Amino acid sequence: MTIFQKKQKKLLVIIISMILSFSIFAGLAFIIIPKYLEIKQIERDDTTKCKSYRALEEIAVAMYRNDPDGADWLLKAKEAETRRKQHKCSQVIFK
Repeated sequence: MTIFQKKQKKLLVIIISMILSFSIFAGLAFIIIPKYLEIKQIERDDTTKCKSYRALEEIAVAMYRNDPDGADWLLKAKEAETRRKQHKCSQVIFK
């Protein structure tokens, strides 16, 4: 084996090692990051700020059910939406 072949073989091993390392890192990131973000969202949704958003949303829905043509429920819904965006809470959907 010549010196040139040894250098090529060494370079090939280094390149394969780097590709393998990057693939493992990317795979772990692909698995871990979504779980981390989900946990953080659950923690945010458990704060009093997000609970107040949900309470306002429930009030707006109740007001809408009592008087769909009124404007009071719309004001409450807008206030709730502002809080949801401000505190990055998960959106509540009522049916």
